[in-house]
Amino acid sequence: MPKPDVREERTAQIITAAIAAFAQLGFDKTRMDDIANGVGLSKGTLYLYFKSKDEIITAVLDQFFTDEMDGVADLLAAPIPVAQKLETLIVQMMADTESQLGQYLSVWLEFYAIAAREGVFREKMLEYMHQFIDLFAALIQLGIDNGEFRPVNARDTAMVASAQLEGLLMYWAIDREAVDLTVMTKTAVDLLLRGLAKDHE
Repeated sequence: MPKPDVREERTAQIITAAIAAFAQLGFDKTRMDDIANGVGLSKGTLYLYFKSKDEIITAVLDQFFTDEMDGVADLLAAPIPVAQKLETLIVQMMADTESQLGQYLSVWLEFYAIAAREGVFREKMLEYMHQFIDLFAALIQLGIDNGEFRPVNARDTAMVASAQLEGLLMYWAIDREAVDLTVMTKTAVDLLLRGLAKDHE
């Protein structure tokens, strides 16, 4: 009788153990042994799944991004105004970040640090950032085209909105007592939609 294929499940377990290790020790100090111990594997078995710590870091980033994009397609297809789609998308993304990454936000912040000095990770971060910006820009342009928003440079506006949200996450990571992420996200959305409103022409 053939053995069940546990590769997908094991890979997910390794990524979970890696996130916990990175949150506790940081990328630089985490060893492959730490990750292997966290999932109850030998280091040799771990290398059957990932050839290096850099591969694991990339897999963690992929996982974060996949979690963020869950449900986006259904929202985009929903028969509701573009402003409502933008608001729902942003509020949901930030809420997911708060609930899923809350205890591991230090890992997300480390991605920025390594992206600033290492080309491979910079390209990966830029790939994901551009996908978010492209998504926001497409929605903004749709609102312009259907007469819901005033004419603006959709991509520039999307980039500013994305940067504002990332900045909120950084403030929240440093001072969670002072930053109510739910309230601040709604304020950011309100500013964006007011700026896009046709009565601002």
